[in-house]
Amino acid sequence: MNSSLSNGNLSSMIKRSDSNYGFYDTTPTTTTTTVNEYIPLCFSKDVFNSSTFEVDQFITDCRKRVNLESVQKDLREYSKYLDSQLIELINKEYKSFFSLSSSLIGIDTVLNDFNKTQSSIKSEVVTFKKDINKVRECVEDKLKEKKSIDQRKKMLQLYISISESFNNMNHLLDQFNLLPPASGMTNNQQQQLQQQQPYTFESLELAIDRVSNSFYQMQNQMSSLSKEERSLKMFDTLGNKIKGLSHTIQSKIDPLFKDCLKGLFAHDRKQQVDQINSILHQCLSCYQIIDKVQSPYSIFKHLIVKPNISKITTLTNLELNQKSSTNGLSNIYDSILAFVKKDCIPFINLSNTINTVVIQLDLTDNNSNNNTNTNNTNTYKSFYNFIAESILPEIDESLMIPFKQIFATGIPDLFYKNYYLTFNFISVLESHCVSRQQLIQVRNSSSYQNLWKKWNFPVYFQLRLSDIASKMEFDYLHQQLFDQIVVPIVPSNNSNSNSNSTLFLNASNGLIQCLNLCWEKNIYIYDLSAKFFKLFLQLVSRYDHFIQESIQPLELNIEQQNQEQQQQQQQSQQDLLKSPPATTALLLRQQQQQQQQQQQQQHQHQQHHNKHTTPDNLVYIYSDILQLADKLKNHYKSKILSTINAATSSTGSSGSNNNSHLPFFKQIEEIVNNGINQSVAEIELLLPRLSNIFCSWLISKCSENLELINTIRSTYRMTNKPIPTKPSVYVSSIVGPLDSFLSSKAYTIQTETKHQWIIKILTPVTEGFKTNASNVLQSVSASNDILNKIVKRNKPTTTAASITSESSAVSDIDKISIQLYLDVDRYSTLIQKLGISITLIPSFNDLYQLVAPFKSLIPSSATPASTSASTPTNQ
Repeated sequence: MNSSLSNGNLSSMIKRSDSNYGFYDTTPTTTTTTVNEYIPLCFSKDVFNSSTFEVDQFITDCRKRVNLESVQKDLREYSKYLDSQLIELINKEYKSFFSLSSSLIGIDTVLNDFNKTQSSIKSEVVTFKKDINKVRECVEDKLKEKKSIDQRKKMLQLYISISESFNNMNHLLDQFNLLPPASGMTNNQQQQLQQQQPYTFESLELAIDRVSNSFYQMQNQMSSLSKEERSLKMFDTLGNKIKGLSHTIQSKIDPLFKDCLKGLFAHDRKQQVDQINSILHQCLSCYQIIDKVQSPYSIFKHLIVKPNISKITTLTNLELNQKSSTNGLSNIYDSILAFVKKDCIPFINLSNTINTVVIQLDLTDNNSNNNTNTNNTNTYKSFYNFIAESILPEIDESLMIPFKQIFATGIPDLFYKNYYLTFNFISVLESHCVSRQQLIQVRNSSSYQNLWKKWNFPVYFQLRLSDIASKMEFDYLHQQLFDQIVVPIVPSNNSNSNSNSTLFLNASNGLIQCLNLCWEKNIYIYDLSAKFFKLFLQLVSRYDHFIQESIQPLELNIEQQNQEQQQQQQQSQQDLLKSPPATTALLLRQQQQQQQQQQQQQHQHQQHHNKHTTPDNLVYIYSDILQLADKLKNHYKSKILSTINAATSSTGSSGSNNNSHLPFFKQIEEIVNNGINQSVAEIELLLPRLSNIFCSWLISKCSENLELINTIRSTYRMTNKPIPTKPSVYVSSIVGPLDSFLSSKAYTIQTETKHQWIIKILTPVTEGFKTNASNVLQSVSASNDILNKIVKRNKPTTTAASITSESSAVSDIDKISIQLYLDVDRYSTLIQKLGISITLIPSFNDLYQLVAPFKSLIPSSATPASTSASTPTNQ
């Protein structure tokens, strides 16, 4: 078998392996094709030796090159190759295989002996490990016992130390009784005492300092214990003793603190101020350490603050001989501030120098409470604040509570006066706070909170709202819109320099006054900023609603008139086209009479109302809205923000819930901007509506004289009149209403806006001009054809000379055409005088195209000077 493999397929596979199974060898083995010729595989054999080999990835890579059948075939070939390699290896190492088998004889006995030896060693190791574990457990138990003993020893030593400190503390407290009193003696007694004991003050100061340090040391020692340790009976008892000791220290310190306060304000003790301040400093530090800071607050309040403020805050001083008044409130506040500055601030400055770390221990038994924190020691820094704890409460008790007339809201002006007197008074008190933390503590105190709760801001705002809203509603909005228009004298130069200097509508002036009232210095209160801003926006909205209500009937009338005018024009055109030439002039006269009657009726109707009831006067309201929008966006936006900012930056705000000078100013600025922008957008929606009204009215006024174009036919038809050389009179009356409007009423409007109005008005007017001119030409041409037919039928044959003379004369239709051209030429000149180019009016090009051919009919001697200038630029 081996020889067959080596002579047959095995040799060929070895040849393939040596030549290119390793792989993609480009060196050919032969140049001819044989049965065993090498065929390259689709993969490399190194792929199978890679540590990252994956079957799926291998198949995917092979499929990119060949199909699955080729991959399968190559894998089989490679497998056969590996089998042949294994057989060849066995054949080469045949002797080694046999020698290996002979050398393994008896190896099983050796292995069995080795296993027995290994098992015995393993059992010995396990036994030794158990012994070691027992010893280790015993050692750990002893270590735990030793640690417990050390801990108990430490606790016992700590207990002994605290007990010794407690005994020493009692001895120090006994020395307080041996020290002579610091006050209550005459000068001679004090001098004798100083001669006998020159270091009395120093000894007293030293004793207080030792008491404070000892108590602080006991607190530190107790704080080193855990909750479970403090729950032990001996430490629980010791903790109760420490609590009692704090009360004992307080009882010893209180008389000293009172005597020192009396000595500080006594005139006969001015020479001992430094010594007294030193003792006060030690007393205040001791109060902080024993966590009895309320005691100096109460002593200072009842001993110093209350007697002095009680003398100031009397009903007589408040009323100043006028019953139920608050005329003396300003003097009371000034007197209190003078007392605080003179007598209280030196002591407060002394207390501000003290910053002691206080350790507050939770000495209660909380074993039953599973939700408590394991850390029962609260270490914090305590700051004295006599303004919040002594002065403000006494002011609240002596002045704010008994004298309720200070907060009366019946008279808004008096309420505002009292409020800002109190506001400024509290602001001065706040200015004595040396840190932000003290300021926050003042504003979070109950007295401060109660002080601002007494001011009934909602009632005050309701009264101000009633006054401002009533002023707006009944003083400025009760009249009709046109009755409020006040038209000043038109400037001679019609310049735009003074265009924003006046408001034409009484309601506009009233709105400005009411908007100013919302932010007046004697009305606005910071705490009501949101409500005043809401009222500000409501006033603008009410003005907008008033204008809308006033112009709605005008919009309906304009719409109805446009519909009626369209129907009349359609009917008149149909009548003119259908009527014979003889009755055309009659129809025109009837239409003119009807229009004149309607104009007279409208004029009589307007005379019963204000002289400014014509819709073109809405341009004054248009001007007011532009000015109001500009004031809202520029003037009032900055005014509101500056007013709010000034109110907050002066004292940080009076609100009880505000702890910073400017807490949300960016948000306030965003709210103000959004509110004003929305109000401006709403009132600016009125501008196109107003523009549509007076532009529609001006279109109708300018179009009234367009019907006079039809009179040109009756003027030159069979009248033997000479060739026209001047434009008709009606042309000036077409642009006249618009020209008068722009010069006398729209002088406050910007030029760009006026140009837009001119285009908007003259576009339909020009279209009407073209329609009427076209109708005249069509009517004349039709009637001329009919007459020519009649003349040819009835008139006898004329001579050649007469025919020649008739043909050479200018016909009536030529005269009408020439007149139309002259009128259009004059019309274009008037448009250009208004300041715009005729090319901006789309319909004018069609009108000019209609009459442009008639220019050639004008005799050269009669050509007007303006003809060449009136030609459109695009022609």
